[in-house]
This record gives sequence, C-alpha cells and structure tokens, in this order.
Amino acid sequence: MGFQLIYKSTFFIFVLTRIRMGDLAAPTNESCVGNGDPPVLPGTVDPDDYTYFYQCFWFPDSNCNCEYWYLAQLQCGPGGYFDESAQSCMLIKGVPTNETCIGTGDPNVLPGFVDPNDNTYFYQCYWFTDNSCSCQYWYLAQLQCQPGGYFNESTQSCLLIKGAIGLTDLL
Repeated sequence: MGFQLIYKSTFFIFVLTRIRMGDLAAPTNESCVGNGDPPVLPGTVDPDDYTYFYQCFWFPDSNCNCEYWYLAQLQCGPGGYFDESAQSCMLIKGVPTNETCIGTGDPNVLPGFVDPNDNTYFYQCYWFTDNSCSCQYWYLAQLQCQPGGYFNESTQSCLLIKGAIGLTDLL
C-alpha cells in the first residue's frame, strides 16, 4: 500500500493514495470485471461472516437494452459456510439443515431428533406456509429442553435428568 507524507504544522499526516479493495469496504458492482464471459464469476467469502459470500452475475437488462455486472451477497443455508476453494456452501459437521426434512407436508410435523452435540437441544421439522410467496416448505427449528432436561427420541419428549430440578419443581 503506497502513501504520501505531508508535513503540516507540527502534525504528520499520512494520506493513503491507494486503498486495496476489501480493506475498508465490502465489494461493489465495480469489483466485478470482465465482459460477461463467463456470466458468473467465482464467489468470495464475506470476511465478516463466513456464512455469506459475494458472487458476480452478468445481467442483461431489457429496460436499458444493456448488460452489466450485478454483485449479489448470498447466504448459505442453515449450518453452512462458504468454501472459496470448493466454490460451494459446505455443511458444518453435525448441524442439520432444512434439507434434512423430507416429505410432502403430511404430517406437518416430523419426529424430532436429538442434537448430536448437546442432548438438551433437539431439532424438529415443521411444514410452513409462507403467505408472502404463496409457497410451502419445511422449516427446521432447534429447540431446547427445560433446565435439567434432555431430549428422548423414543418418547419424542424432553425428560428430566434424575435428581435435576425442573421448572415445574420450582413452582
């Protein structure tokens, strides 16, 4: 990084003459270079949150009868992170995603399963109707048992650990 040294009064002021892209600001559409071939450039991980990444898309715009680059900030699915070398969202081991939920929505709640990293948490799949897009899809929720409890897959409920004090014992 280059700089100029300017003397003014008793202060030395450093003026940056060149700021490398990405040091101070997120990428912009100007970060995308090329003539549109290929129409999608390799993704770049967001340095502030590895579950997001930036990707450049060549966009033909019929309104102006022109073409230009569009920089999109995209997010990996739940439990995922962007791997630049693979150019793909990868699953953080042990974390399920909405794709874990399989079915047509009947029944609208699937059996829960214990979190492999902590048995006081469990996952439950819910069939969700989204009025904003007039669509339906599975939603995977991570839920926590009451204090002193753990999730039992065979009973599909949170059970109290023997000798632990639960919420009902405090009332």
